[in-house]
Amino acid sequence: MQTHRLIILVLFTSALFSFNIFGQGVGGNNNGRIEDDFKFLPIPYINYNRSIGFQLGALPMAQFNLSQKDTLSPSSIAGLFGMYSTNKTYFVMGFSKLYFDADNWRLTTAGGTGSVNFQFYLEVPIDAWIPYNTKMNLFFIEAQRRVYKK
Repeated sequence: MQTHRLIILVLFTSALFSFNIFGQGVGGNNNGRIEDDFKFLPIPYINYNRSIGFQLGALPMAQFNLSQKDTLSPSSIAGLFGMYSTNKTYFVMGFSKLYFDADNWRLTTAGGTGSVNFQFYLEVPIDAWIPYNTKMNLFFIEAQRRVYKK
């Protein structure tokens, strides 16, 4: 798998896994519900590698209850992810996981855009570094409905 695709896959997968971690109980009681109406979870992103350079970004998320009457649903989560690097690579994405109707319905969404600047070395016949760019747009939506008990 090419390195730039691996980076994109890691970033997207990290965001998707955060749905399950924060939506299923971190900071909440046994059913994954926070006690307050709203909880803000800011996460900084700092990284460096030789391919993309120094990367700086943020992953601010909010955990909230859609309905105070619904005490069975876990708290929902929504957030943004943004990253920019010294080689002008960027990625911006928004996501959410919402719980409705006593956790009988779940809605997951994500969307974003990015541009990865990269290079590879071609030894024969030109013996030079070849720069290239991969631009991407993504959109994901998933609805889940409980069909049988728990």
